[in-house]
Amino acid sequence: MNGYIKILIVSFVLLVISIIRETVQPFMNSNPSILEYIHLYAVRYFHYIIYLISSFYLIFFNGVGTSFDIYVYLVVVLGIVVGWYVFDSCWLSYSELLFYNLNLEKVKTTVHPTFHSIFGNFDGYFMLLSGILYVVNVSVLLYYLKSVKFIYKAAYYIVFMFFFIDGIVKGRVRTMYYSTKNKQLLLLKNIHDKYVKVFNIN
Repeated sequence: MNGYIKILIVSFVLLVISIIRETVQPFMNSNPSILEYIHLYAVRYFHYIIYLISSFYLIFFNGVGTSFDIYVYLVVVLGIVVGWYVFDSCWLSYSELLFYNLNLEKVKTTVHPTFHSIFGNFDGYFMLLSGILYVVNVSVLLYYLKSVKFIYKAAYYIVFMFFFIDGIVKGRVRTMYYSTKNKQLLLLKNIHDKYVKVFNIN
């Protein structure tokens, strides 16, 4: 089976499990409307897709896959770590949290409803595993990508590791919050409030 199809299927299974778990134990005692749940579950499904491809690429593609698959992975994972740098957090987690109608100014950037809904209080360990797998995947794929000169591989690896380590330091070593003092997060919130929130009904 195609690796992308497998990821779509497993992501859907994770989404269903997260919905069931959240029905039994609501997240942060928040009560989103039905439409807000639809929106946040759409974001969550996309988040699972990104999580699975970025962390478990070598499993879903039975090794390194094709050159096209490798290029897709390298673009996706670089986009992720650059996103951490720009938003000082995971912008997908923030986008999902916006639908819970919470005051996010004092919510730590280590809070990820996407993963908490599956792993509970052990989500931090799975995020650590995910980070390790990022480095493993990038290292293996760059090694097997023979069509690219070493100098470009080295440049990619240095850039990737810079943003990766910066994200780890900001999110894990220091305590940071989903604060709109970050102009990029404020932009996401404004887009949410202007174009999405107005359609939500209780």
